[in-house]
Amino acid sequence: MNKKKEGLISFNSFLVDTENEYILTNNTNYRNNLFIKFNRPENANIIHDYVIYINDKLVKKDVNIDDPFILLPEFNQNQEIKINIKFTTKGIDVIKYKLDEYNKYVLPSFKAVFNINTSNYKILRFGFPHKTVKNKSGEQLVVEMKNFSTTQDVGISFISIINDLDQIESLIKFSSISLILFLLVVFILSQIKIIKFNIIHYLFIGAINIFYFLFIAYIIRFFNVFITLSLAFILTSIMYVLYIPNVTNKKFAFKI
Repeated sequence: MNKKKEGLISFNSFLVDTENEYILTNNTNYRNNLFIKFNRPENANIIHDYVIYINDKLVKKDVNIDDPFILLPEFNQNQEIKINIKFTTKGIDVIKYKLDEYNKYVLPSFKAVFNINTSNYKILRFGFPHKTVKNKSGEQLVVEMKNFSTTQDVGISFISIINDLDQIESLIKFSSISLILFLLVVFILSQIKIIKFNIIHYLFIGAINIFYFLFIAYIIRFFNVFITLSLAFILTSIMYVLYIPNVTNKKFAFKI
């Protein structure tokens, strides 16, 4: 994992050497061709050095990885083979193994080993049994299960500023409710204190509230979530303090 920057925006990129090992046994009466279909890892922008081995022998090198292809001309009954698929890939923020692709089957055995050069990562969903071991370069994460079926993927996400955007998006969904409650508080207090507002003042007060969420949506691309919330609070507070006390009085303004 390496830190990349595009202008002021920073994000985590990864370079992964991947080796998938599959043990297949033909427990059916089927004896014809053995097909294989490769699914690209999610967020893997580039795949290279892609090779396939059967029982440790190189059998394919240049293939169309998006289409099924014949791996063996004949797969005999009770025959067992070991398939190794190796490749290198790179992407940003999240790397997944699409275990969900096998959700219709009970898998007898699964083991995934991630050797990571950082401790600054998260496990997707934390639903799978796993163990982590720290080492000099970072951590080794091992996920191992037997006789199971699942509809979720296994993988890791590197902690990144961009990961906060989903949470900020959820926060902004409530901006309209926030605006209504804020204006309601202003209205109720103004009635109690017998302070009359021209309707245009409610427009400006509403605009100040909206700017808080606009600041968050923009600043989060440059800072972490705590700095973003702090800056948005400071900037909107300055706007509020410069405007409201001039419309009413300081005591009423700060009660709001």
